[in-house]
Amino acid sequence: YSSREFRDNRTVYFLRWFDGDATFQYALRVINPGDFRLVPARAEFMYDPDVKANSESGAVRFADK
Repeated sequence: YSSREFRDNRTVYFLRWFDGDATFQYALRVINPGDFRLVPARAEFMYDPDVKANSESGAVRFADK
């Protein structure tokens, strides 16, 4: 990615070019154990909002040590 922004409810990545395939990985710090739902990631072209995509939603469980 060429730039990123951390916001209150999301993290935004900006790419200078996209060839149709990208993988993003990031680290999480778990503060409270429990079951959490993962909202789908959303991607769109900044200057052509008709081109967009979503990932699948999911769930994750964090256990106490």
